[in-house]
Amino acid sequence: MVPGLVGLPNVMHGGAGYAYNMGCRCEVCVGAWNARHRELRAWRSDTVATDDVEHGIVSTYSNRGCRCDACRYAKSEANRRRLSRAKSAR
Repeated sequence: MVPGLVGLPNVMHGGAGYAYNMGCRCEVCVGAWNARHRELRAWRSDTVATDDVEHGIVSTYSNRGCRCDACRYAKSEANRRRLSRAKSAR
């Protein structure tokens, strides 16, 4: 059993992030998680939004870094919906 992963001793560490998502914070899982997200951030910054992507959706704002009016509006609406759901859940 790997220290830091209580109750899931047979889970592969440092792989696709399953153990990290389940709460493991061992050095192997944290290192793999950080490396994967560094790769994703680099990919997102290298792939600039152009006219060949769909605008006005949250994923274009988040993944492609597009800040056109349509994408900013989609993101702000998603934030409003998320916040109103959180307030109504209280």
